[in-house]
Amino acid sequence: MDPDGHEHAILAKTSYDYYLESADFAEEELEEYGFGQYIIDEAFSDDHAVTIVKPDGSAVISYRGTHFSIDDSMTDNDLIADALIATGYHRSPKMQYAMNHIAKAIGTETRFQRAENHYKKVKEMYPDVTLTGHSLGGQLASFVGRKHDIKTYMYNKGSSPIIDPFFAGTGKFEGHKHYTTGTDPISYSATFDTSEEIIDIPEPELYTDYITHSLNYFLPKRKGRKVVDIGGNETTTVTDEPDYLKPIRMSDGKKIKFCDLYPNDELCRGEGS
Repeated sequence: MDPDGHEHAILAKTSYDYYLESADFAEEELEEYGFGQYIIDEAFSDDHAVTIVKPDGSAVISYRGTHFSIDDSMTDNDLIADALIATGYHRSPKMQYAMNHIAKAIGTETRFQRAENHYKKVKEMYPDVTLTGHSLGGQLASFVGRKHDIKTYMYNKGSSPIIDPFFAGTGKFEGHKHYTTGTDPISYSATFDTSEEIIDIPEPELYTDYITHSLNYFLPKRKGRKVVDIGGNETTTVTDEPDYLKPIRMSDGKKIKFCDLYPNDELCRGEGS
């Protein structure tokens, strides 16, 4: 996978880290992947999206994907957004008009409205903005990116098997890249959309089922954090992935890591030597 793809997959992960852990944890994770100079702007970050400022002053908005939990109040909002995707909200201006008015009547916003409003606020502060996201977050990034002609990186973005095939190839969106495992049923319908660049990551022989939706498939090797001990000695430490981003358990019971799946990736070559 290309360097830009790896970079924005890590930034897509940041929105999960920020929401499910903390801002400090998300910053530490960026450092472990070699992006220690990237800063999370908490003034423009919340439970739906995180804004990361790069060393060159540009900003990346990372939209969070669906998080399933029976004790998480945000899960209902995530599932409603997923339902909107399934029924074609992201493709139908008429449906957007109707659902937006219903949301306003009950004193709330759809996640699509929140995603666009988040972008507008960030754009006022940072003229150069890029979007990224995984799953639901990828579709939110796509929705905003299409409306405002913004460079967008998506990872197995959520799609509608009922609606999306009818819109394949509608228009052309330069700078829109959709990275896909190719066998993920949640995002499969979006892989027919020729209006954006579809990038299939190499299918590893170790795939043993068709549930390949995890963001883990797109993440590169960690570089680790540099730590200075009491004696002034500098070492590098690498911690495990948080539980919610650990490699998915395959059907044969094995847990597969990124470099097991892609041993020939440039970031994996020489690992263990």
